[in-house]
Amino acid sequence: MNRLVIDVALGNRQGTLNNLGSAALMERLAPEDTPFYGALLAVSELAGNSDDEPEKAVLSSFRQQYLQVPEYWSAEESIRAGFDKVNKSVRADVYNRHIVTLSAVVIQGAHLFIGHVGNNRIWLFRDGRLQQLTSDHTQPRLNQDPVLTRACGIENEIDMDFRCIGLRKGDTVVIANHATHKLLDGSAIVSTLVGQHSAGRMSEAMADLAIKKGAVSRVSIAVARIDQLPDANNDVGMTRHYPVAGVLPTDGQTIDGFRINKRRRKGRLAHYYVAEDQLDDSTVLLKFADPAFMSGNELVDCFVRDEWLSRQITHPVMAQPATIARGRRSALYSVLQPVDGENLHARVSRKGKLSLGEVKLVARQMLDFLEHIHQQHIVHRDIRPENFILNKKNKTVHLLSFDSHRIRYWLGQGPEKALQVLNPLFLAPESFTRSGTDSRADIYAAGVTLYYLLSGKLPYGKVKSLADLSTRPYRPLTNYNKTVPESMSEAIARACSKIPGHRFAGAVEFLNALTDE
Repeated sequence: MNRLVIDVALGNRQGTLNNLGSAALMERLAPEDTPFYGALLAVSELAGNSDDEPEKAVLSSFRQQYLQVPEYWSAEESIRAGFDKVNKSVRADVYNRHIVTLSAVVIQGAHLFIGHVGNNRIWLFRDGRLQQLTSDHTQPRLNQDPVLTRACGIENEIDMDFRCIGLRKGDTVVIANHATHKLLDGSAIVSTLVGQHSAGRMSEAMADLAIKKGAVSRVSIAVARIDQLPDANNDVGMTRHYPVAGVLPTDGQTIDGFRINKRRRKGRLAHYYVAEDQLDDSTVLLKFADPAFMSGNELVDCFVRDEWLSRQITHPVMAQPATIARGRRSALYSVLQPVDGENLHARVSRKGKLSLGEVKLVARQMLDFLEHIHQQHIVHRDIRPENFILNKKNKTVHLLSFDSHRIRYWLGQGPEKALQVLNPLFLAPESFTRSGTDSRADIYAAGVTLYYLLSGKLPYGKVKSLADLSTRPYRPLTNYNKTVPESMSEAIARACSKIPGHRFAGAVEFLNALTDE
């Protein structure tokens, strides 16, 4: 069976002015013996920038986002995710509001996938002919350089051009920044490609020619030559390839090189297993979706998206997904870093309630986490004691479960179906209505969680439906725990309000009220 063989290289040269920059990126996507093998090439340029460090940061951000997307996504979805990340970063003033041009190609299977905004250019050199694959997103100006009309940072939503082209053996793909192609016409570019025996020689020849012609800004070029293509039926990157949501594993079973030791926790939506990674003898935690609630690709996609979203959350409370090679997984599961400690629900069941000191420790870390994700416009939707692990020795709290998309899916199926799957005890009342939820639903869940930790009870009792909740009065926390300070009791009562507008507007406000004694 043939596999993809490509020769890739970058060419970078500094122009006559050392303070004008751009940057190029090259990344191998997977080991050569896997179907996911290929290359990611990109060139970025910041309008009016004074050096190449911001461009390198842009490309690093794009690369990181691309490599973190679910391996089951199509190449187009993956590329768009990277462009969206860069655009949001530029809009958030990460790069001092420079306008960023970005052109990227992914070579996988027998296809070339292109993402592009700005005035960099991508060409295909085939059978001695050079074809430009991108358009310049610029508008001419009298006696001035053209102005960019589309690039990262101009609009809230990025308008990226996407193309997919079938490749042939012997094809050469070239990406060059504006500083390069404004000096080199088609015939000049062809002259640097013909007769060269490697992608490295091609990129060097093109960069040297641009410098010879008087390049002022930095010259950045990426070249890929296709030496061999995989079998014709290889469709990697073309569509989503969903994994199988099969039966749950058993103790002692080995899956994809992970040996299952024991099940650590059984949840409503997922089961967690301690396992040994036989590739490096490390201990990991495997999260398997419960197949009883994973019928259809829509739910599988929710599971995959939740894993991807959890990778975007860099907070000490969030249990981080472990890095796993693309193509290794044959079933639907996530690989997490192991977390030591006791489940908060189990701890309350064992002790009756937690001490004020323990609850304050949990509250500080839980609410700091919520503030972090809410600033990114992420709603967790499943804050409850069962999902948190307390490490008493290290005084740390960790969140295992992140099922935001799946919970939103089930809530969208209506209260009757949702309550067959979800735990209603910590869900805000508006979760069951058409009005939907925002970050205040997490404030409600956090309030109910803290109430439970301090008392072993629930503020509205063990509700089973929205109608049940609507008729039940709030029971003051001090009914069950006289040691709770009045200010803390009042803060929790406000967080547990059935009316979203009566709750705290944010997690920091809730935390400040809890600790205001």
